[in-house]
Amino acid sequence: MKMRREAQRGGALVEFAMIAPFMVIIFMSAIEFGYVMYLKHTVDYAARIGSRWAAVRGNVCSDSSVCPATAAEIQTYVRSVVPGLASPAAVTPTWTAPPSSYKLQPTGTCGSGTDETPGCVVNITVTKPIRFVIPFITTKSITLTSSSQAVIQN
Repeated sequence: MKMRREAQRGGALVEFAMIAPFMVIIFMSAIEFGYVMYLKHTVDYAARIGSRWAAVRGNVCSDSSVCPATAAEIQTYVRSVVPGLASPAAVTPTWTAPPSSYKLQPTGTCGSGTDETPGCVVNITVTKPIRFVIPFITTKSITLTSSSQAVIQN
């Protein structure tokens, strides 16, 4: 028994209408996931480069205008170097004493808030709140956080 061609008209349109919303949600979710991964990588990179910059500019370095590195200088440097780190992001440097198992122990005290004694540990924490680009996925915002530590050298 043959079906007439007129009876099949519009079948593809109905199938497309049933599948299209799910495909759009899948594609938009993939875009959103990529965006969040990009921002997570940016926050990780900002923490890593901030701790390296602070450790190198500890007690003594060749450019005395940025030695020793202060919290404000670290924040300014990280924001100027890392693309995509907009103003709602927070860059928080802290200085602490290293564990007793570290070979290089500081000659002075650590943890005063701006202590750049060689052997102290600088910890940079970067937090960035993000809102999702696609509004119907969720209306909540999440906060991406990353931290990096480095021992201040001479």
